Amino acid sequence: MTRRNIDLKIIDYADGLQSDSPCDAFVTLALSESRFKAFADTKYVPVIAVDSMFDDVLFYRINDDYKRMYNSTKQGADDPVILLTHPLPDECIAHAQEFFDGVKVVNDVRDLPQHGSNEKYVTVSALIKKFANNESVKLYGESVAFKAAAAADSALKAIDRTQATSSEHDISV
Repeated sequence: MTRRNIDLKIIDYADGLQSDSPCDAFVTLALSESRFKAFADTKYVPVIAVDSMFDDVLFYRINDDYKRMYNSTKQGADDPVILLTHPLPDECIAHAQEFFDGVKVVNDVRDLPQHGSNEKYVTVSALIKKFANNESVKLYGESVAFKAAAAADSALKAIDRTQATSSEHDISV
């Protein structure tokens, strides 16, 4: 196995639309399909979508495996399991609602669950877990690392123009 360096930059969405920063690939976070496509249509390098759900075999999409996350948290308990998440596109929220007993978007600390709740919560955000300071909130911590690894792998495949099936473009971690 060989190591490769790829050029990664953090840029603002609006700045990315305005200019074409020289880099090997772009990774977007939590964009709706229309915003993602508006961004990707201006680029001549691969664009990888993280936390975005849409059907397009041209782009790699990396999302949480909500079913696995729910099942790992539920563990036979009768209490409802609620996903605590940062703001996501409506498509991602709708998909998560197919599995969880509820989805709660956390915009600030006032949105966090109170102590003594009978409900179980799960989140992929270490910040949400930290500020919730509540035993009923479980951190599904491997999600972030798996998403980062999948994004890097997808970027390299896209840069190398590796053939992939449509199911290989839709990655659940």
